[in-house]
Amino acid sequence: MKRTKTIMMMETHIANDDTLGHEDVNVGQGITVSDDTGLAIVRTLLHWGVTPAEVKDRWWNAFKHESSWDPLIASLVKKEWQSKCARCLSGIASKVCTDPSYKATWCPPALRAHMKKIRQEDEDFKRRSSQCSKNRLQNESQRAHHRQGSISAEEVKINMEKELARLPTTPKLYYDGHVDNDGQFVNPKAKQVWDEFLKKKAANLECEDETQKKSEDELFFEVVGGWNEKGRIFGLGAAAHSYYDRPTCEEKNCKKSRREYIKSLETQVVELAAKNDDQQKELDQTKQELDQTKQELGETKQGLVDTQTNLVRTQQVLNETKRTLAETTESFMTFKKQVEKFMQANPSRS
Repeated sequence: MKRTKTIMMMETHIANDDTLGHEDVNVGQGITVSDDTGLAIVRTLLHWGVTPAEVKDRWWNAFKHESSWDPLIASLVKKEWQSKCARCLSGIASKVCTDPSYKATWCPPALRAHMKKIRQEDEDFKRRSSQCSKNRLQNESQRAHHRQGSISAEEVKINMEKELARLPTTPKLYYDGHVDNDGQFVNPKAKQVWDEFLKKKAANLECEDETQKKSEDELFFEVVGGWNEKGRIFGLGAAAHSYYDRPTCEEKNCKKSRREYIKSLETQVVELAAKNDDQQKELDQTKQELDQTKQELGETKQGLVDTQTNLVRTQQVLNETKRTLAETTESFMTFKKQVEKFMQANPSRS
């Protein structure tokens, strides 16, 4: 289903659906739309998330009446249809507000003016618009993500299959959808994926064990990271289901649990590394303090040795002094005895 056809169908349904509250908008001159009423109509008409379920069912039934498909892919078709409807409604709203040449016969002038006012004044819209702009600027490029325009990857695959008389490989489908006529990739991200695939392909060709070699589809699946959380494979669009089995809810939960577990382990590794760094710093500081203490202990030990040496010398001096004092005392006593004898021998002289 082409995007242009989807937009035309959506516009027709919006214009013809009498249950969407068109009667709340008076198209007469000078009649305006109240904030509450206008906002409700805009969100109902142009925001898939809040479009009433009965309206979605009615549009789906109309689409089924106009189209046909293999019953085996009914769920896939409906999911793709819902995705396209959501994008088309958003695109219609943007054209109504930004493209003066867009003739929306289903949209009264008063409602159109109110939609423009909402875009200018609604803070929530401004926030989401700003985020979308940042997303488009990712990889420093605002260029398109593929080159087939409104043709889906599934349609491109079907046309290539007819041309090649076989199912094209996923790298072939990816390359043709992301390289222009001059051989330039549509954006840096697309080229990065392709370069990574070529590296894996070269390494795979060098593998001597034939049982370990992988097909190009398997290599591409590894490069783009498999199914993402939104149930898509980068670069393949709706054609992904023709090549790979989509994981079940149980497998998704298992992968999610595994990712959370790995993330938890990574966090623990970072924390342990930080803790290890802190402990290493503490250990280095303790070692430095220990070396300083050893140095001070060595200096104290040397001081103790010097003190002990001085003490021995002092003891020697003291012993020498004692000996000298003893000799002096002995000489004095001898002299005293001599004096006493002399005095006894010569009493008159005393």
